[in-house]
Amino acid sequence: DDDDDDDDDEPGAWRPRRHARQTRLRCVVGPFWPFALLVTYPLVMGISATVGVVLLPGRAVATVVVWAVCVVALLVALSCTACRDPGVLRRHRRAPNATWRWNDQARTFRPPGAVYDDDLGLVVEGFDHVCPWTGTGIGAANLNAFHTFISLLCVCVIFDILLVMNVVP
Repeated sequence: DDDDDDDDDEPGAWRPRRHARQTRLRCVVGPFWPFALLVTYPLVMGISATVGVVLLPGRAVATVVVWAVCVVALLVALSCTACRDPGVLRRHRRAPNATWRWNDQARTFRPPGAVYDDDLGLVVEGFDHVCPWTGTGIGAANLNAFHTFISLLCVCVIFDILLVMNVVP
């Protein structure tokens, strides 16, 4: 039973319906969103713009198209990582089952594998780490987007190096 912070023992207190659907977090920004907005995005877009203006003119159309797809995919993966719910768990005043443990910092029960993080101030399911570059925590719900972002970042860096070295037509 998910409860908010209202006291259940209080007469006339508001209680959620047992079968009420909880709202899903659709867009979440973490504690380091200013860093992502003011450093990561400008860095990615600045380097990409420089490569696009200085190194791409005169290259084969296929090279330009592949490079552009990689850069757009990189920005989408960054946005999906930065703005997706990392797996924030709602407060539980009672343990749903015996495997859940009380967390004093978050004042909630949490399941195995969920961790309270001081930077986020939340319990996150499958918590991995806080990434200041993406501006948020990395957990079970945005881990695939984070891995995609890191992989595409490596691909774009290697692609840019190959362009600088004139290896790519």
